[in-house]
Amino acid sequence: MQSRGRKHKFSTGDRFRVKAGLPAPADFRERVGTIVAQGPGKAEYTVSFDDDPNIVTYLQSNWMELIEQDELVAAALRNNSL
Repeated sequence: MQSRGRKHKFSTGDRFRVKAGLPAPADFRERVGTIVAQGPGKAEYTVSFDDDPNIVTYLQSNWMELIEQDELVAAALRNNSL
């Protein structure tokens, strides 16, 4: 649901990374995951993380940044070559 004509920053299925610095909680910083749903709050999203899909939590939009598909491919290639 949009409020006051503003577009949501993320959509269901978008890939994201939690920003490294403040104000993101330390437990979530630099983790990668997927947007599961919008809400419960206006600027919150329900998310799951790649490193533990059993963890589903809510994050504020200002704690996250979108990851482009080419970034995901490059990261996967780097991890496989190590």
